[in-house]
Amino acid sequence: MIKKPILLIAILLHATAAWSQEAAGNLILDRDQPRQGEMILFTYQPAGTELEGEQEITAVAYEYAEGKTHAYDVLLKKHQPGGWRGTLKPSKAAQGVYLKFQNSYREDSNYKVDRNKGKGYPILLHNKRNHLVQGATLVTAAMLQEAQYHLKIKYDADLALILFEQEFEKEPALKRPYMLPYIKALLEARGKESAVVLAALDWLARQPNLTEEEMLVLHDTYRSYGKADKADAYDFLLRKHWPQGQVVREERTESYRNEPDLAKKAELLLALTNDFPEHDWQEEYVALAEEYARAGDIAGFEAMIATFPKSKNGDVYRSFSNALIQRNEHLEVTQEFVHFAYQNAVAELAKPTQEKPAVLSEKEWLVHRENTLGLCAASYGQLYLNMEEPATALPYLAEAYELTQKSMHHMIVEPYVEVLLKTEDYTTARTLVKAKIAEGIESDTYKDFYRQLYVHDKKSEDGFESFWLASTEASANVRTRERLQKEILSEPALDFELKDLDGKIVKLSSLKGKTVVVGFWATWCAPCLGSLRTMGDAIQRHKGDDDVVFLFVNTGETEKDKKKAVRDYKKKYKMPFQMLMDEDDTVAKELYKINGLPTKLVIDAAGNLRFKKAGHILSPEDQALRELLLMIEMACSE
Repeated sequence: MIKKPILLIAILLHATAAWSQEAAGNLILDRDQPRQGEMILFTYQPAGTELEGEQEITAVAYEYAEGKTHAYDVLLKKHQPGGWRGTLKPSKAAQGVYLKFQNSYREDSNYKVDRNKGKGYPILLHNKRNHLVQGATLVTAAMLQEAQYHLKIKYDADLALILFEQEFEKEPALKRPYMLPYIKALLEARGKESAVVLAALDWLARQPNLTEEEMLVLHDTYRSYGKADKADAYDFLLRKHWPQGQVVREERTESYRNEPDLAKKAELLLALTNDFPEHDWQEEYVALAEEYARAGDIAGFEAMIATFPKSKNGDVYRSFSNALIQRNEHLEVTQEFVHFAYQNAVAELAKPTQEKPAVLSEKEWLVHRENTLGLCAASYGQLYLNMEEPATALPYLAEAYELTQKSMHHMIVEPYVEVLLKTEDYTTARTLVKAKIAEGIESDTYKDFYRQLYVHDKKSEDGFESFWLASTEASANVRTRERLQKEILSEPALDFELKDLDGKIVKLSSLKGKTVVVGFWATWCAPCLGSLRTMGDAIQRHKGDDDVVFLFVNTGETEKDKKKAVRDYKKKYKMPFQMLMDEDDTVAKELYKINGLPTKLVIDAAGNLRFKKAGHILSPEDQALRELLLMIEMACSE
């Protein structure tokens, strides 16, 4: 049988074409028209990809059927020098499949995945008559929205729009079933004016028998585009037709979260769980447990467990225990809670009672459970370290390290190195500390570890500072720069104009010719405080450099008086920065598609967006500043 390279998503070139295809020689199928419910044999050649030269390669298939995506493992065997053979059998109901190739199921510092230049590896399925499954291209576009995180592929909303619109023209009957992912693509795509989005919303609004999910999209999107009258109309209909629906539930959940009194909070959560029994309240159980821990309220936590039987699970107990361990409080009592979490994780690893997430394969689910047990073992070890019992802590921390496949995550490594030093296993400690330094980590914690090793070897601290600088600076910069080089962007930064707290206007385009750092934040966002302080430290490093400008943009603010909230925050944390107000979230959500806070943008002097970084590195503390300074340096050099 003649083998043919798998055909990848590309832009449809004319209205009658079902799919315009681009060959990718890395993946070769054994047939031209792979079918639903039949075995597919393929060859994968990693040459020229991130996986070239890897000794172990694993594969996971993501199948879309009946409106849902589920993952399963695909067996790979070495076939020839540099090549791998695999088989998979899509279900008879499958409408599309994506393959992901990686060097491990564990996403640690050595993890690599072949993204195929951001396109992934889709397989377009055919029916028994060798015709493409109806809406195959739409299925592939919709799959990427749902599983893009697990596929490790950036969702191309502009390409998805082309696929949606041409398929809608060809098969109008598919427009209603795929209208929601189409609207989502419209919202994510750059350059789409509000008129286009509103036209799609108006089309959906004219359809009969709207579902709750469709009304929710109309409600939320109309409101975000300033159509308050239409949004209010759907708010009324949602409450009328679904009195126990999502709008009411989210409204009550927000009231619960804003309640400061723990006793009243527990009462509100009890009412919520009774009124919405089908909803998963695990996130709220964990958050409430952590609040009890911060309050040092052991009795309150135990009452919560008695009130909410579903909260008696390992994640809740581990979160409560970790909060107490971090505060170094009630350690004797905490042993009971850590023990429960640990034993629960042992049982789940051996015979899981929780349902496997659909987007995880069986092996990924196993790794997830191993990591959970590893984290519980790490909590046990940290507890005994706090109780100054290093010999008791050692086996738990060693177990955590092994269970996570020698994870180099700081939550595992730092207490493990500490206990190794306390029990005088300097050889193992030295190996771990050197490995972390080679990753570019040079926090105060690791500096102290290195100091202890140095004193053990030299019997003196003399010369340590010079030794430390020589050992860390070069490798730290190299590793961070290599990682950032893979993340650098090259796209025009979208202009915006915002006012500060005093009404002064700042326009991004007026800063062209300078490197601009934009930090998006909100007062309710805990990691944002660290992000703002890191930007403040970067300002000090660039003091006197007029070619680098820092903008602080408040967005996603939940307080009614947003300006007052920001002023109070500035005063509380002594921040002298000029704060710009994105009061309707247009800049963050519509222009830059920011989905989480904090997020930083780094824009070069030519007005190009070079970096977009979500989140904040909490530990080690200096790594966040190192990363930001290098992003600025790299943007300046472009």
